[in-house]
Amino acid sequence: MSCAAVWSRISSDYADAAKPQIDWDDAAPREALVDSRSRGAMGMLALLEDRSRRAPSEPGTE
Repeated sequence: MSCAAVWSRISSDYADAAKPQIDWDDAAPREALVDSRSRGAMGMLALLEDRSRRAPSEPGTE
């Protein structure tokens, strides 16, 4: 699976490396950001786990 394919399946937008522009004193946007980042991380772990279970000879495991 290519890097582009992996990134396309993650829920969060990581295109900007800057600190997210949210009101850090407001709990709702802060929790939404943490939730989106954790969902992205869990998605990445699921993809990597799936990839590690495949045999090298299976299609899609470059």
